[in-house]
Amino acid sequence: LRMNTTKTCKCSVPLNRTTPAIAPAPHSSQQQRKRVLQQAILLYPLKEMCLLADREYVGKDWFKFLQDNGLQFIIRLTRHDYKHDISRGRRCYDSMLRSALKGKLCGQDFTLAGQCYQFVALCNEDQPTGDDALVLLISNTRWTHRQIGDRYRIRWLTECLFKHLKSNGFELDELGMTSLPKIRLLVAIASFTASGASMPTIPSRRLKRGNQSFAGATV
Repeated sequence: LRMNTTKTCKCSVPLNRTTPAIAPAPHSSQQQRKRVLQQAILLYPLKEMCLLADREYVGKDWFKFLQDNGLQFIIRLTRHDYKHDISRGRRCYDSMLRSALKGKLCGQDFTLAGQCYQFVALCNEDQPTGDDALVLLISNTRWTHRQIGDRYRIRWLTECLFKHLKSNGFELDELGMTSLPKIRLLVAIASFTASGASMPTIPSRRLKRGNQSFAGATV
């Protein structure tokens, strides 16, 4: 789990970043994610916020952990993730994927390890053909399929931040630093700088209590 952000006033602000070891595994384990999120929960009121995450952030224990801590989530799945469980619903899994490839938004409720979730399938507007043509999502929210799909797209703001950190003048990958405290400090400074530079100008009259329309976290 590398980045948590909050979505407020159409801006994405970094909250928590952890730097992996020098030679990390391809993906974090469920236990590693839990530890990072537990640290963030101690620092920020994350309850009822929505976690947005990519395909490597899956796992039955992970989903239950998020539920138990009062977090909503929308997480992308691969075509093979929980296919059997989703297929137990009233609609055929492969039929939903075919409909999604034709541009239709579809989904259904399903049960996984005793927990109820929503499955949503939609066409990838940014890459409508090829192996990445579908966006398959799991969510514990009760939002509509359209709301789930639209809100998942917010996660791309994190990808934009990573792009700024790796290029656009920051070039953090080229620094060759090995001191973990220094790396964390530098990443924090660069993250806030990049986020601040990309924020739209917001008139002061809009900064009112209760103006937050959607709170979320992305990874």
